[in-house]
Amino acid sequence: YLARASQGGSGLLWTDASWKLKQALGNTDGQTVLTTDWGILGPLVVTSKARFAVYGISDLLTADSLSATQETLLADAMAAPSNIFVAHADGSEVFAGVNVRLQAFAQKHRFRKALVRSVSDRHGRPIFEVFRFTRSG
Repeated sequence: YLARASQGGSGLLWTDASWKLKQALGNTDGQTVLTTDWGILGPLVVTSKARFAVYGISDLLTADSLSATQETLLADAMAAPSNIFVAHADGSEVFAGVNVRLQAFAQKHRFRKALVRSVSDRHGRPIFEVFRFTRSG
């Protein structure tokens, strides 16, 4: 396992990109970080020593449908300028379809994803995306 991991990387969870994620977020003072997939929250809490607000919202993105209250909650989260989102890069999600569902929800509610930065592992593979949402048209 160790030889494979040193040559090809450790996979999606606890990759060396996990250690770069806190730095990629920059100054989180006054911001809330929302993680969209499983396996992002834990490493982020550990590497940041739990020094800022971070919450997982993957339960909203794995459901077949959202209640009106959940839709309002997610739309309000997208609208809040103090929220920053972290997702696995497309094709690297742990919960298949969370990125597609988030994008579909954003379009339905007239939001556009604004990428802040991508975080790659030491092999150059994009692992995480850090982004916000802005109102479109």
